[in-house]
Amino acid sequence: MFVARVRGVAPLGCGLSTRRHTHQRPSTSCRLRVHRAPGVTSTVLGASARAATVVRRMPWRATSGDSHQSHSGDKYGILTVCLGNLCRSPTAEALLKKLLEERGLAERVFVDSCGTGGGNPDWYVENGWSYHEGDAADPRMVAAAAKRGVKISSTSRPLRPDDLERFDLIVGMDDSNVREIRRAAVHWGERYQRLADQKVHLVTEYCRKFQNVRSVPDPWYGGAGGFERVLDLLEDACVGLVETLPASLKEARR
Repeated sequence: MFVARVRGVAPLGCGLSTRRHTHQRPSTSCRLRVHRAPGVTSTVLGASARAATVVRRMPWRATSGDSHQSHSGDKYGILTVCLGNLCRSPTAEALLKKLLEERGLAERVFVDSCGTGGGNPDWYVENGWSYHEGDAADPRMVAAAAKRGVKISSTSRPLRPDDLERFDLIVGMDDSNVREIRRAAVHWGERYQRLADQKVHLVTEYCRKFQNVRSVPDPWYGGAGGFERVLDLLEDACVGLVETLPASLKEARR
């Protein structure tokens, strides 16, 4: 058994786009096609199962069952963000944790990851919900990272208002992620908008080798090469980010 993953695949008439990520809320009057990653056997669930498979948690309320740890206030916090929190941001989270452990900074820096709704345009509003919440990271991404000695173990969740308060640095994987963070912050209020202006950056700003690359492409519908590309870019960016941390940590403690 597996959690439903609605990625724009549904029978005609369901109100879902066939693009990579749907941008419409699925109709509850039709049958939904539930699928894993490309190449993995899919099945179909009736609409009655939807409530159990598509999570509708209000994004600004932390829940007691969250698998993501709470950010300790005495640590510098880094949050990595992509669309669904299945491929890119979990990889960045895992790479940063590995690098911090190797440099003896794991006790001083907290790292987490999240997504921006997975394609639902209203993920950040009251009674909003996020595709993929509660899903484990994409197994293809997990496998590719494992070959490089990187362990991905995160569970998908959406960005919440308190993330803008708790984390010191928030990095998006591409321009659309950054726009979504800022769009949500505007909705949540002027204070959150100011926090987003102060804290949100593109992860590629920290690249040293790939300085002409602006975004980390989503590998969801690509082949194995797409996951390797994600790892190449994020390894470079995360090393660059960690190299900035000593100054950032001192600044955070003033």
